[in-house]
Amino acid sequence: MGVGDKNTSAASGDDIIDARGTIKRVFSNLYVIVPDCDSSTRFVPSNLNNAFKEDGLRIIFSGKIGVIPDNVKLVGTPLELTSIQRITTPAIFETTLTLRNNKGQEVSRFKQGEPITFELSIQNLTDSHQKIKLSSSQRYDFIVYDSQCRAILYQWSFQKAFLTVISEQSFAPGETKTFSETWDQRGNNHNPVGRGNFKAKGLIPAMKNVSETHSTLVEFVIIEP
Repeated sequence: MGVGDKNTSAASGDDIIDARGTIKRVFSNLYVIVPDCDSSTRFVPSNLNNAFKEDGLRIIFSGKIGVIPDNVKLVGTPLELTSIQRITTPAIFETTLTLRNNKGQEVSRFKQGEPITFELSIQNLTDSHQKIKLSSSQRYDFIVYDSQCRAILYQWSFQKAFLTVISEQSFAPGETKTFSETWDQRGNNHNPVGRGNFKAKGLIPAMKNVSETHSTLVEFVIIEP
């Protein structure tokens, strides 16, 4: 994972860019950040200003994920913040990911070899026209991680070529756009990912409002046929 992915799950050395989350108080003076995209993740910021030490505070944050030393137990993953701000305005977009089987049903369990359809929906929550600015001709993406989000197993855009040109997606008031792709359960290495637990995310590769154009992580399992 890297900057282009902007995933907020814990993988050391990665950057987090403009993610939304919530400040949570753990102990008397220990606060963690819970990202919206994965409520099971806890980031322990090393440089959280006292002005943001407020339980339940909604924020947008960027930072660099640190490394948990061997044989050391922490309440969360180390994070060095590079920016943080309070959320004072309502969200403009809401992005959701749905996984469907070959019958079009929304499910979270799939048999090995069964096609999995990723359906990404993004809605303009406002009463006015909105635009999403893109840095290329790529309009959407889908990513599959292992259960711990430590590795990208599959990414729809992997090795695809896109025009490097500034473009936009326009949304009418309240409009929802939907994008879908079907996955054959093969990873970026062209081999089947096999049985197990996985997490998936859909996103619009926006230049701004990044956290609003990424879905939350969706957990699913692949079982024996």
